[in-house]
Amino acid sequence: MFAAELGIHQKHWEYLSDQIAQRVTSTSVSRIDVDAYGTRYEVVVSIDGLNGATVPVVSAWFVPHEPPDNPPRLVSTYVYRP
Repeated sequence: MFAAELGIHQKHWEYLSDQIAQRVTSTSVSRIDVDAYGTRYEVVVSIDGLNGATVPVVSAWFVPHEPPDNPPRLVSTYVYRP
């Protein structure tokens, strides 16, 4: 999907990672779920493709409860389709 929508292929993973990292901290969280294991967050960020297109991408994050002070882990990304 990233290749078709944004011209981003597997070999461009660092490009995608950098864009998500730059934008996720300045974008509002769109969903929060808490369970016995930790907290899950979804943040929709606009990604600029290598083909010139810009599309919204969902970034899903997980922060486990244990051990304390764990950094967020990126667990999934996908092109947003409302």
